[in-house]
Amino acid sequence: MLPSHSNSRLVHALALWCLAVLAGCAAGPQLRDYHVNGAAVDLKEVPFYPQEGYQGGPAALAMMLAANGAQVAPADLVSLVYEPKTNDTPQGYMHSAAAHYGRVPYVLKSKQLDLDVVHQVQAGHPVLVLLREGLVLKQWQYAVVLGVDPGASTFTLRTGTEQRRVMSYGDFLAAWHDSSYWAMLTALPAEIPEAASAQDWLTGADLIEREGKPDAAAQAYAAVTRRWPNEAQAWAGLGRNDYAIHNLRGATLAFNTAITLQPDNAAAHHGLAKALLDRQCADQAEDEVNRALELERTPNLRASYQQTQREVAKHSGPSVVCPLE
Repeated sequence: MLPSHSNSRLVHALALWCLAVLAGCAAGPQLRDYHVNGAAVDLKEVPFYPQEGYQGGPAALAMMLAANGAQVAPADLVSLVYEPKTNDTPQGYMHSAAAHYGRVPYVLKSKQLDLDVVHQVQAGHPVLVLLREGLVLKQWQYAVVLGVDPGASTFTLRTGTEQRRVMSYGDFLAAWHDSSYWAMLTALPAEIPEAASAQDWLTGADLIEREGKPDAAAQAYAAVTRRWPNEAQAWAGLGRNDYAIHNLRGATLAFNTAITLQPDNAAAHHGLAKALLDRQCADQAEDEVNRALELERTPNLRASYQQTQREVAKHSGPSVVCPLE
């Protein structure tokens, strides 16, 4: 269930908190120690859905999704995120459920995750986290961070049955530690966070595509092409999703751009062949599917390409010439 990465700076801050507790000091680590400043932020527009059980996963994710416009209730998410056999709510299930609602599940990954959470909240984005607490029997609990007060060094969360839970920086780090400081945004597909990489967004776009949301996936792939125009995989993904919504001209342009950037991309050649065939450009489609078969060695993909090749061979009537750009 848990990621395995570590974070030395966060561990240092947590160690300071532990020393403060042992010394009987109530203050503990302070956000100002890491040059965090600014006014207190409280994203009150984040809805509150109380929930006991399921580790709070459906309610916490519903709050995150509703905060950026999705129409969803916790009950809608139980079957997507809860594993009854293990009585568990794995993070991977949270990722796929976010994608099911057309949002990119972006997991924060930097070496200063606590400060990233602060910056995301200050930018108006709630953050989903996984906590583990308890004096004797520790329990897992998903929570939504919606507020931060740098002056008081506190975080405000919605979790379980608590609409507003204020935690000190040290208490938050201690509760967050056992999940390896896992934190996730449910971002709109066209809005790539500053720190995200092209691969982060391509992974999210692919997950949305596999969840059967071509419009949202196309937005995510298009966002990658705007920030990183030389990403061939983004253009190929955009081509697949344009083809899925029958935007054949868009698919032609996207697949051709992918091929220009990566000439040995067999899947892009095949995608271009299908778009050209549907546009009655059979001669060009034949060239592209033949090239795809020259490049592809995977048996099941070759079988798919050979089916397209047969469909091209069946084309009757004149073959028009399609512009590729």
